[in-house]
Amino acid sequence: MKTLRYVLPALVLLSTSSIALGDDFQDGVDAANRGIYKTAYKVFSELAEQGDARAQYNLGFMHLEGLGVSKDSKEAFKWFRLAAEQRQGRAQHSLGMMYLQGDGVRKNSKEAFKWFRLAAYQGYADAQFHMGMMYLEGEVAPEDNVLAHMWFALSAARGVESAVHHRKECEEKMSPSQIEQAQTMAMNWRPNK
Repeated sequence: MKTLRYVLPALVLLSTSSIALGDDFQDGVDAANRGIYKTAYKVFSELAEQGDARAQYNLGFMHLEGLGVSKDSKEAFKWFRLAAEQRQGRAQHSLGMMYLQGDGVRKNSKEAFKWFRLAAYQGYADAQFHMGMMYLEGEVAPEDNVLAHMWFALSAARGVESAVHHRKECEEKMSPSQIEQAQTMAMNWRPNK
């Protein structure tokens, strides 16, 4: 399988557009964005222990990158898993990447596919890109240029630039009717709620 790039959001993206549970979470985001990682870690730890999926994801990210703590892929995996089980799309994508690369966990492409799929169906663009790659390469999922094209189109529409190139790569192998089918599928696609 071609190596897939590990895509991580910038610290600015640690804040989500979901409804805030209170000022504590934003205090943690603000501290992280100012580089005061120990404060951010303390805030996120308290919230994560209370079950806040966003805080759990952020702890995973901090452990993965070594922000205010030692780099620890296994600890990152633990926190990503807790957040992913609560349908946190970034965490699901991060788990997919960890399984795909064997980072902090035994390499398992089928588990990677499972987590990418969950995040992709929620509309998470990076996971949609990886779904496209998996269908394009045909090593985990059966090779399917129509599905690959659909996932790349969705990902490209959400700003993943490399998806445009891969969508064109699919088109070189597709008939006009297959391209039309993939375009229709992408236009009719709706995220799971």
